[in-house]
Formats: sequence, structure tokens, C-alpha cells
Amino acid sequence: MQLVYKESMTIRRLRLVALIGAILFIGISVAVTLWGLGAQRDDALLINLAGRQRMLIQQMALESLNVQIADNPVSRRMLRETADLFEQTLDALAYGGAIQMTEGRPVTLSPPDQHDAEIIAQLDRVRAAWDELHPAIHILLENEPQSAAFAEAANAVETLSPALLARMDEAVQLYEADSEGKVAFVRNIQISFLASAAILLILAFAIIEYRVLHPIARLDEAARRIGRGDLGTPISISGLGELDRLADSLDEMRARLKDSVEAQHQRAGGIGSAGGQPRRNARQAQRLGGSANPPRPGGGNPAPGRGGSGGHPAAG
Repeated sequence: MQLVYKESMTIRRLRLVALIGAILFIGISVAVTLWGLGAQRDDALLINLAGRQRMLIQQMALESLNVQIADNPVSRRMLRETADLFEQTLDALAYGGAIQMTEGRPVTLSPPDQHDAEIIAQLDRVRAAWDELHPAIHILLENEPQSAAFAEAANAVETLSPALLARMDEAVQLYEADSEGKVAFVRNIQISFLASAAILLILAFAIIEYRVLHPIARLDEAARRIGRGDLGTPISISGLGELDRLADSLDEMRARLKDSVEAQHQRAGGIGSAGGQPRRNARQAQRLGGSANPPRPGGGNPAPGRGGSGGHPAAG
């Protein structure tokens, strides 16, 4: 198991994992942020258009009243343009498509997402209310103020406009709630990434502390012991792959140094024993020689080879 760990977790691999993790975290965080910014921009446009629809409803009610009070081509043209703009915007909100903004800038809306079922249902209710009001506006535009149809249509516009305004107001609130939900989602994602990054930093700190710095300190201590001559203490250190191999190499060096020192001591002891034996033999021979030739009175020891073993003097 230890060998597998050494091969699977090294400082180089840990550095690569940290780099890939950092790139992924940064990439995902940037992607989510960009998505959130795009969603906020689109939602702001939808909320702006939906709010404009409320204004157009009120404007149509006012222009219908102007047509009743002062019947002239300008009032009828303004009412027709306002009704057409309201219908075009409602179609774009419900089905997607191009629409002109108030300042004349064209924009293109995407169809609502299927998960926005509540918004789609509310737009259908707005459509139903508009289908009741729209014919009355056309009657106002096609008939004279003195006709009975004109008076009936004016009464219908006055009655149906508040209901259409209430439906559109509910749609605006749904758009705002959907936008706030997306903002909250992005915020929660960012908080999750921040918490995950903090946890990973703590984990990386713990790994560096206990699997890199602590083993390095123990290796330094082991090297100092070897420098002081302590070759008998084994080096057993657990760290990342490179540090494990370094500890094994240092322990192998310690063992070889120990064997070398022991071998030198053994050789030195053998040489000392062999050199002491001749000296002991010489001292023993000197003692034996002194006992065989005692000193003579009045003179020194007989010269070697001048007398025999029986003590007879040599001839003349």
C-alpha cells in the first residue's frame, strides 16, 4: 500500500492537480458570472418591455378618450400606432422576435423558456384580455363619434383597460421575480465557489504542512544526527513521493556508512592484535636470556660464544 501511495501522490502531481483545480474553479466561476450578467441584461430588457406595455395600456385609454373628445386624424393615428406597438410587443414577449424600442433601436427577443411556465401562462391571460379590448379599439378607429357602435366601443375600452392593466402588472411582477431568482442563483453559486476555494486552501495548507514541511524538518533532523555520528537510528519518514524516496535514500546512505565504520573498526582491531604478538615474544625471550646468564662477580656477563655450557675457560 505504501508503494502504491508513493507512486500515486507526488509533489509534482499535487502541483498539477492544484493547477488544474484552480483553472477549473476560475473558468467555472467566470462562466457563471458571464451567464449571470447576460441573464440580468436579458431580464432587464424583458422587464423594461413589460413595463412599457403597462404604459401603453394607459396611453391607449387616454388616446381613446382624446378620440371621443376631439375627433381628428392625429388622435386616431396615435391610437392606432399605440395599439399596434402593444400587439407587436406582446407577440415578441410570448413567442420571440424583433421589436422596436421607444428610441427606435431594434431588439430581438428569444421565446420564453419552457421552465417559465408561470410567465407563459400569465402572457396567455394578457393575450385573452387584449383580444377583448383590441376589437373595441378598432371600432373606435373605424366609426364616427356619433354612432352607437362608437359609444359602445368607448364604454368597452373604459371597462376592459383596467383588467388588461392588472394582467400586465402581474406579468411584470413575474418577470421581476424570475430575474431576482436568477440573481440569487448566481449569488449562491459564487458563495459556493468561495466556500469551496476556502476549503481547498485549508486542505492544501494541511497537505503542505504535514506532508511536505514536517517531513522536510524531520529529514533535516536526521541529517544532523548523521553528522553528529548517530548512525544507528533508522530514518522512517512518511511524506509525498519525492520526500519518501529522499528519506529512503538517506536511510540507505546511513546504513552504508554504519557498515563502513564497523568494517574499519574491525580491520583496525585485527591489525592491533597482529602487531602486539611479536613484542610480547621479544619480552619473553629477554626474560629467559637473563635467567640463563647471571652476572659474574667483578665482571660483566661472559661474551657470547667465549665459553661453553659447562663454564670451562677458553684456551690461551
